[in-house]
Amino acid sequence: MTVEYVTWILIVLTLPTQNATARMRIWRGLKGLGCAALRDGAWLLPETDSTRQGLEALADETRAAGGTAWLLRLDAEDDQSAAFRGMFDRTAEYTELLADLTHFDPLAENVATANKTLKALRRRYEILADQDYFPTLSQ
Repeated sequence: MTVEYVTWILIVLTLPTQNATARMRIWRGLKGLGCAALRDGAWLLPETDSTRQGLEALADETRAAGGTAWLLRLDAEDDQSAAFRGMFDRTAEYTELLADLTHFDPLAENVATANKTLKALRRRYEILADQDYFPTLSQ
């Protein structure tokens, strides 16, 4: 199996325990970027301009909240890179979204509710597509 070369970016965070608001905001930011958790406080993404910018912003926010943050660039061996790529397989999320789309019946709801549901489904798809760094894994 040939694995294309990927440079990874790792963010290692430590937040003060008393700042629950900052912890939640940063955690949501990590999830919003589609990060894979390697362990507590260590999150991984393939490096792109947008992922680097997103993680730099979260690192700055972490430091502003009194925590520590390191951004590390990783070049992984093929077997490790393949394992990292596997953490970004979005097949389950696409399957769940497809099931929800299949069960969506706009005629069973009033127009306002149907529009709201459709908008939420569209947004879920857009987020999923943005976080699908390796679309061939999800096919």
